[in-house]
Amino acid sequence: SICTGVPASNLVLTGSVGSILRWEYANDAAFTSGLTNIANTTTILTPAQMGVFTTIRYFRAVIRSGACSQLYSNVVFVAFYNTTWNGTTWSNGPPNATTRAIFAGNYTSSGDLFACSVRINSGVVTFNANHSLVVTNDVVVAAGSLIFNNNASLVQVNNASINTGNIIYRRSAMPMRRFDYTYWSSPIANQVLSTFSPLTPTDKFF
Repeated sequence: SICTGVPASNLVLTGSVGSILRWEYANDAAFTSGLTNIANTTTILTPAQMGVFTTIRYFRAVIRSGACSQLYSNVVFVAFYNTTWNGTTWSNGPPNATTRAIFAGNYTSSGDLFACSVRINSGVVTFNANHSLVVTNDVVVAAGSLIFNNNASLVQVNNASINTGNIIYRRSAMPMRRFDYTYWSSPIANQVLSTFSPLTPTDKFF
């Protein structure tokens, strides 16, 4: 299975005898639905040759040796698993580190949530104090809002991930004395601290 937004790897056929006539894909493991030929006679099937799809697709190679009848390789599948929150329940059960989480309704956390990637299409998605959204890859806020209340966290495993849309962080600071400091977050691109703490002298930001 592959997380949405992450490219698939090549499929490599090994141990075959004879010539590869073509590759095929279908929507089911029995190759009775959506059977499609792929014009490729090599042992490597690239992601570009797999085509564009968002759910699951099955692949096999067609092989012939000499005058023998054609045979098929073992069937493998490539899957993009996802589950959608409609405001009440998950369409395919709660997400995990290999599943994309899609929000299409209001959501309030009751604990930590794990996902391979996140997309918010609508609704107010709120994570309460001491709860974390742990995401392997990117977060996309296409519509609606994503809010982290005080002491809630967004944890992203892949440092190269690029998020899209606005994410709201709410933090409560304790009263401060001279030379005290408040740790807000890890560095955030284009964030200007003085815009939300305008009374702090400019030489007191680090």
